[in-house]
Amino acid sequence: MNDRQSLQDHLVETVQAFLKAANNDASEARKLLSGLAPVLRGRVLFDTLADVVSGDRHLHSLAANLHVIGPLSERGNEILVDTLSRIAKFLDRKSPFIIVNIGQDGKPARIIQEVAGISLIEFSPQDLSDPGTVAHELAHAFALSDHRALDEGFATYVEYLVATGSHDAACAELSRSAAEAPSLDSLLAHRWRDRPCFEGMPGSHALAGLLAGRLLERMGTSAFLQMISSVREAKVEDARPLIANSLGIPLHELSGLLASVATTGRHGTKIRPSPLQFHRIRTSFLLGQTDGLAAEMGPWREYVLANPDDDDAAVHAVMLALLARTVPDQAEEAARFPLEAVLDGLRRRLPHDPVIFALCLAWEGAKAQTSTSYLALRDCFARARAIAEAALDQFPRSCDVLVAVAKLELQTPVEYGGSRGRAANLLTRAAAVAPWPDVAAILAGTAERLASPLEIS
Repeated sequence: MNDRQSLQDHLVETVQAFLKAANNDASEARKLLSGLAPVLRGRVLFDTLADVVSGDRHLHSLAANLHVIGPLSERGNEILVDTLSRIAKFLDRKSPFIIVNIGQDGKPARIIQEVAGISLIEFSPQDLSDPGTVAHELAHAFALSDHRALDEGFATYVEYLVATGSHDAACAELSRSAAEAPSLDSLLAHRWRDRPCFEGMPGSHALAGLLAGRLLERMGTSAFLQMISSVREAKVEDARPLIANSLGIPLHELSGLLASVATTGRHGTKIRPSPLQFHRIRTSFLLGQTDGLAAEMGPWREYVLANPDDDDAAVHAVMLALLARTVPDQAEEAARFPLEAVLDGLRRRLPHDPVIFALCLAWEGAKAQTSTSYLALRDCFARARAIAEAALDQFPRSCDVLVAVAKLELQTPVEYGGSRGRAANLLTRAAAVAPWPDVAAILAGTAERLASPLEIS
């Protein structure tokens, strides 16, 4: 244990002893306060404790870790004890050491942590009649990162959790309140010292609260609280790298997760596309058909971002995005879909799925079409060729892989190794294993045309 930790532990123990003596042994309380003076004099905590010794304020010890200084009504007592108990139960954590100082009406509630392990919360008598305000400030005592979006987000989530009684209900209410919020990327990229309550940024508390709820859901309480501690210790301006590290994902993949939270907050899209829509996208992707894609991309994007664990939907949304990029009136909508981040997540979670290999091939082909330099184009085709060879070795009878490699052969210029003959052979093999007769017939017809000699006019 280092000297700093030893000092902090000593201060906590001394303050606890002071509170125990304050109402029973004034002499011992003054002695303990004198011992605190060299370290705490001039701080809000010291002045608050001094008011107790002077007899100006009365101390109420409501529980071992909950003490109130000032006038306390029976209703305020009930709200404090009940709310703290519910938060500790929801989070499955012991109550932290909290001193509540009841001041005058008109002053905003706030939490002060001048000593690690001691939370001093200032409430007005009016605040103590509002369970939401009490829950919000008490939540800060369980977790403080000194990063506005994370701290206000966690406290807002807990406030809604206490009010609604369940995680799902809290997230639903937060979703409805987050409609006008800015992006989570912008909220997490700064500490917002100049806007302690997100002034002029409506919906920000709710969206940050929704993020806290989703992170707790995904990480669990212990990992979430450890992440909060890491952010506080590192004193970072931009919290995103530490969040990504705590989740065990690359930073660029975090963008997709943040987008999913934002989409849920703004739209609440949770209706899964129908099996017929899944089938239509799968066959359209195999055959390269783009008819009827109008207005498809937006709803699929919203669903997938709101439901990041639905891998099957993510696969089909990537297929649709790749197709939509080639349709003029859908290209802009397709560009809003975080294709690379979603595909990276699928590749990590489904490393042995032939469809993922097919999607990676299609993505390299799409990037080749927009390459503006010889080197970039060469690199795209080199990566695609390596993926194609690995895919054919592992999945020689996969219709998805055979069609994807055939498309690559047709897209690749002859000088880079493209071959119509190989494409025809691959499509013939794909037709033989295609899961649907109509798709098999179209693939076989395309293979036959490719095998015919080119007409030169």
